[in-house]
Amino acid sequence: MTYLELVQRLRMESGIAGTGPTTTVNQIGELGRLVSWIDAAYEDIQNKRNDWRFLRKNFTLALVSAQNIYPRTSPQLTLSGGDVKNWKRNSLRIYTDTVNFSDELWLPNRDWDLFRDNRLRGASSNQTGRPIEFSSDPSKDIYVWPKPNAATPYFIRGEYYQIPDVFTNDNSEPIFDTNQMAIVYNALMRYASYVSEPALFSYAQQQYGRLIGKLEADWAEPISRGGALA
Repeated sequence: MTYLELVQRLRMESGIAGTGPTTTVNQIGELGRLVSWIDAAYEDIQNKRNDWRFLRKNFTLALVSAQNIYPRTSPQLTLSGGDVKNWKRNSLRIYTDTVNFSDELWLPNRDWDLFRDNRLRGASSNQTGRPIEFSSDPSKDIYVWPKPNAATPYFIRGEYYQIPDVFTNDNSEPIFDTNQMAIVYNALMRYASYVSEPALFSYAQQQYGRLIGKLEADWAEPISRGGALA
């Protein structure tokens, strides 16, 4: 379903008379509220979990000699999707061979407090060589240890979870391609609260609960040992 189709379906489910809208752009009044509720519902669903696989993207990071801090907005960082929300901390690998990845090794993650206290203190903070571990601070900036040495260009590749997607035009489609009506029913709960219709709210809540469960079955990360986010 497109962005416009989602808004049109919300109008139909809400029982609002008439047709349309014919566009999501510059709507005001009742139709403007429908557009806003679809936007809010879409964001709400994406924020429901930190591990949606439809928000899981790839990145590469080109390390710089003697530099151990890389903000999540660093120019050395190349992202396959939207901006970074969380790193998938068990996915990072480091290498120098950009053709065959013959020397690629896993880059273990260390808890930030331990990393800060052990790797960013005293003489250890100035050690150089091939990085053997990383961490991310509360701002999601990446730190590597030791600092990359000058002789070798190192690269890191891995995965991250992007910030919520947003609709940009009438033909935009949700980032997930199953159970998209969950967006409509989430928005319908907002409409029902606005017009104080408990029966409609209950119906929308039931349908949303059913579909969000299916969405989680389709797109939530399988349960595994240890955390995946940093």
